[in-house]
Amino acid sequence: MANVKSWTVDDVSRWLEQSGFQKFAEDFREQGVDGEVLLTLTSEELKDEFGMKLGDRKKMMERIENLKETFASLQISDPPNAEPSRSGTPSAEIEKLYLLDGRNIACQGGESFDKPNLRKLIKALNWHVEHRPDWKVSTFVYEALMDQWNDEYPNDARNLADRITTTPRREDVDKFIIRMAADAAKRGCLVKIVSNDNFREYIGEVKDFHFSEDWVRDHVVKFCFSAGSEDFIPADGVGEGHASDVGNSSVPEPEASTNATTRLRVQSC
Repeated sequence: MANVKSWTVDDVSRWLEQSGFQKFAEDFREQGVDGEVLLTLTSEELKDEFGMKLGDRKKMMERIENLKETFASLQISDPPNAEPSRSGTPSAEIEKLYLLDGRNIACQGGESFDKPNLRKLIKALNWHVEHRPDWKVSTFVYEALMDQWNDEYPNDARNLADRITTTPRREDVDKFIIRMAADAAKRGCLVKIVSNDNFREYIGEVKDFHFSEDWVRDHVVKFCFSAGSEDFIPADGVGEGHASDVGNSSVPEPEASTNATTRLRVQSC
């Protein structure tokens, strides 16, 4: 990720939205706050210039300190062919991250929660590889389900081994997804969670991050699968992406199980 000092006003606005401060984004834009200015803001200026209350000021100053610590040792020069921003300076490349809620995806489109469909998760992964080449993709699945997929689809599960983060048994996958999202947003990353979950039980419960209904609405991507072909269809659409080497590759879709009597026995996460 590029040095925060090279962020444009637009980059700062995106960071504010990712950090749960979207209500202040327009004011920061009007004041021309770019990355260099952002790092020099004081609590008094946040109060006087942007009308922030004490709670918001403390949270904002904590986020700014996190940025300072993250980028303190970075010495990054602009690439020779960097695309100029509207301000005439090369625009900073912000790290972008998709977090896929594996079980939630595998259970959609007519699948029952006791029979998650690995084929659908692979379709979702491959969609992001094709249409979001400049985003990193991390997928979360709880350990018990991954073990059962290893039994049901041994070759395909093995192909996915380095693409999936397995979470402990009897632990809610959501808290690990939210933790990674919060930490990434605090570092200044653009982050989206792909899930049809509303994460209501975690609203207001993340102590060091403003995890609110507004944040969920803005950063959780809903999806469905088309009838018949079962193509993955995310609510944020295809959009426009620019390829970059982030180590993603497509995964072969699994063959149907040869054992018609085999069933997944899924433990609750």
